[in-house]
This record gives sequence, C-alpha cells and structure tokens, in this order.
Amino acid sequence: MADKYSKFGPAPRTPSSMQRSYLLSIDFKVTSITEWAAQLKINPLYAILSGFEPGNTPGVGTFYDFINRLWNSDDDHMSPHIHPLKTKVKKPKTKGTKADSVSTGLIHPDSLALAGDGTPVVTSHRERKKRICKCKDNGITDCKCDRYFSQPDCDIGWDSSRDCYYHGYDLYMLVDSQSDLPVFPHFCCASKHDSHGFLHALFRMKFKCPKISHKNGCISCTCETPCSDAKYGRTVHLVMKDTPRLFNNPPRSSKEWKLEYNARTSAERSNKREKLDFKLEDGRHRSTKMWYCRLYHILMLQHLDAWDLPFESTLRKLILNVA
Repeated sequence: MADKYSKFGPAPRTPSSMQRSYLLSIDFKVTSITEWAAQLKINPLYAILSGFEPGNTPGVGTFYDFINRLWNSDDDHMSPHIHPLKTKVKKPKTKGTKADSVSTGLIHPDSLALAGDGTPVVTSHRERKKRICKCKDNGITDCKCDRYFSQPDCDIGWDSSRDCYYHGYDLYMLVDSQSDLPVFPHFCCASKHDSHGFLHALFRMKFKCPKISHKNGCISCTCETPCSDAKYGRTVHLVMKDTPRLFNNPPRSSKEWKLEYNARTSAERSNKREKLDFKLEDGRHRSTKMWYCRLYHILMLQHLDAWDLPFESTLRKLILNVA
C-alpha cells in the first residue's frame, strides 16, 4: 500500500497494524468504529494485539482514512445517488424461491469446485430517498421524477427465508465446496435474482484481469509485464451454443449430478458464518465502500480460522498409529 500514502508529512500509522486492529474489532463483535477507537484507548490489551503502543492509538478519522485507501475509487458507491424510482418487487407465489488458503492446501486451484448461493443483507429498515423536484409544491404527490437515494446501490427485495420485504443487498457468494471457504463475493441490489448475481460474480472473478486499474475515470494496466496491448487487458470471449442449465455435465438428475448439487450447501454454511458468527448485518454503514470493506475483512477471518484448524483429528492419528 506504499502508493496510497504520501512521502511527505508525518509518518502514518502502519497499514498492517490498522488492518489487524480492524480485524480484531470484527472478531470481538464491536460493530462501531467509534466504539472500537474508544476501546483501544481504554483497554491496553486491544492496543497491544493491534500493534500499537498503549496510550498511542489511532482515532476514528484514522480508521476511515485507512478504509478510504483500501477502496480504489473516488466514489463511495457503484451507482449515482440520483436515479429513477424502481418498480416494486413482486412477492413470489411459492415460499423459498428465488487466497492465502491456496498455499496452505485448503483450496486447490487445479481442481476448484465452486458452489454459489445468494443471501439477503439488510442495511436499513427502510429505503432512504428524497425529492429533488418541485412537484409536491405544485400539488403533485405521486410524480415519477428522479429521487436522491442515500444508498443508491441498495433497493427493496423479497427475503424468502424470513418471508418479508427488506432493504439492502443481495450478496452472491462463490465458495470452495471442499473447504467451505469463501472465494469471491459480489454485492447486488436486493431486487436482483440469484441467476443474475451468479453471472455477475462469475464473470468478475474469472474473466477480468486484477491488474487493471480504474482510477479518476482512467483505465490502465498496472502489470510490469502486460500480456496484451489492450487497455482492458486480455479479453475472453465465450459463445454459449446451448443452455448449460439444461444440458450440463454430469447429466441432470443423475446420481453424479445429485452429489454435485448437494455440495451447494457449502455456500449456505459460509453465509451463516458471515451473517451470524461475524454479524455482517450489524454494520450500520451507508456506503458500498464500507460494506465491502467489512465483508472482505470477515472473509479474511474465515480463512484465518481455517488456517488454525488441524488437518487431521487427534483420534484419527491415534487410530492410524495403532494400525
């Protein structure tokens, strides 16, 4: 992160200590950065674990400055604040419709088996928007003019598990089905169906070069040895002549297909870890930048927990030694 800091002025806080401290706040279930900054000043142990000297800890603004450096964009959202009103989501007729771990051997890139699933993420109890037109002053209360949305990337969707409407995102997560570890997350608006979330997540993960930088409206390749002269980098074109959902391999409804289909529960287990164990929805943020930052650090904690797990149980080792 050296390019994110100025070479002039006072020495900044060490980025690794800032990130370690933010990870600790999530692991200790402290959902407010303001509260965590206060805890660092009160509890010397939190400061030492973070890598700071007791009595010399960062304030709230320092944490937000660090998060701004992690977000490689000048805008805190993916969409503009002003846009037209969206059509109301219809309630479905039936209920329920709708990489360090590579080096440790937890994820095998040569035989990667992915499972994907979407899950609702509630960001607020209601949709926050305000008028920017003068229609109400003229007696028109039901105009269709554009509104200013405080969370432009969120909208209203239907939660089939809770059987209610909600405002927020639809998080589509791609998970390694062998280790239940998250591989790639993608926030969609709540009204988007999982089939669209899958396509966005898959194409963003495998078909876009991570060395392409989008900064200040300019697109450039940051790789030292570019593989292509195109500003977008090497491009992959796909031609789908059939429908893989119907004509898949192994054949649909076969025994092998059922075994593969059962692996989808790994995504549900991963989503449970993020939403219940690490309290993803408890973050009271207004910007997609903050939600992505919180989400990615939760995913880091999932991988960190997996690193500490033994590869073989003690009972298994005893049995093998006796045999």
